[in-house]
Amino acid sequence: PPASLPQRAPGRPPAARCSGAMGACMETSPRPAVPLDAKPAPVTLHIYDVYASSAMLVLNRVLSVWGSGAFHAGVEVHGKEWSFGRNGISYCRPRCAHGHSYLQAVPMGKTRLSAHRVEDMIKTMRDTWRGWRYDLMTKNCCHFADEMCNALTGTRVPDQLMSLAAAGAVIASAADMVGLKAGVAAARGAMTGLRSGPHSS
Repeated sequence: PPASLPQRAPGRPPAARCSGAMGACMETSPRPAVPLDAKPAPVTLHIYDVYASSAMLVLNRVLSVWGSGAFHAGVEVHGKEWSFGRNGISYCRPRCAHGHSYLQAVPMGKTRLSAHRVEDMIKTMRDTWRGWRYDLMTKNCCHFADEMCNALTGTRVPDQLMSLAAAGAVIASAADMVGLKAGVAAARGAMTGLRSGPHSS
């Protein structure tokens, strides 16, 4: 069953983001020796506001009025946060995804897989989650997070994240291409559609 996504207050300013240079937050320490039959480890979904530009920050504040936004998501387990993007699957320190503004954490349950087995699972996932297959609407970081959480705990990410992030992604793309004013107009249209009926991504 999907997890529940806590509500964000309208107009809430984003939390401080990781301020290092590209790659500065990447985990570089060797993998710890965790036994294969490790005790249950918590799995956490980390959600971020996309923070590509100042215009995007303003747009996300507008979108928050309708409960939407352009989101980035990562999955933390055994001290690493895994995510998917145009460069494929990667990891960073928890709550430190480069270029995004941290928003909130959602507990997804626990896994009995050790760190070693989790990384074996990631190796298998790399075959289908290659960077060139990234698609804003059908194969993005939220879809990856959903599949990884389901594999680890049997729990899906919140439905709101999948549907509202899809709407936010389209709006954000429009804003980047034609400007903030058009993006806000697209936001009004998308949120009207979400209120009038189910949204499918």
